[in-house]
Amino acid sequence: KYTLISPDKTIMEKAMQKLKKCIDIAEKMHCFVGIGLFRGACIPDKPIRYSRDLLVDVLKDAAAYAKAKNVDLSFEATNRFEINFINSTAEGMDIVERVGADNLGMTLDLFHIYLEDRNMYEAITMAKDCVRHMHFSDSDRWPAGFSHGEIDFPALIQLLHAIGFDGYLSEGLVRAENADECARVTARYLKELIGKYTI
Repeated sequence: KYTLISPDKTIMEKAMQKLKKCIDIAEKMHCFVGIGLFRGACIPDKPIRYSRDLLVDVLKDAAAYAKAKNVDLSFEATNRFEINFINSTAEGMDIVERVGADNLGMTLDLFHIYLEDRNMYEAITMAKDCVRHMHFSDSDRWPAGFSHGEIDFPALIQLLHAIGFDGYLSEGLVRAENADECARVTARYLKELIGKYTI
């Protein structure tokens, strides 16, 4: 398993090679590259600051390579049950701001925000200048439109419209037993919301 930061420098080198290959593909496909768990966990027996600094240095190199290819990168803060650092939106923003590359933004995942941020609406508003992509899952990680969880999707669509978000909304269908049907339902639901609240 390759990760961008690791106690093993060989793993880090191979991870960067893999990321550069993804960037090369993204250049041809005219899309961005997302970086989530692939960043790696906090280095054992080191202060958290060490891992953050190491990640910032790695992302600076990655962003420079991507910039030359006209490719954007999107960093995703991920909840504490899946990885042991950079869990909240504010922590993700800190990394992005420290890298300081105009082609590095953030992917905001509603499920992670629900678990890690005190106020979902404030977190999204705080990140409005760097959010490039949204993962729309409910609080139980079911797709939007299935009404199992607690997230108010109409309110979120209105918020994204208010802050000027014009990126993509996507759904990972993590909990879906029938992915095709779930994709149809959530796409139809989100299109209805977008049509109702933003046009």
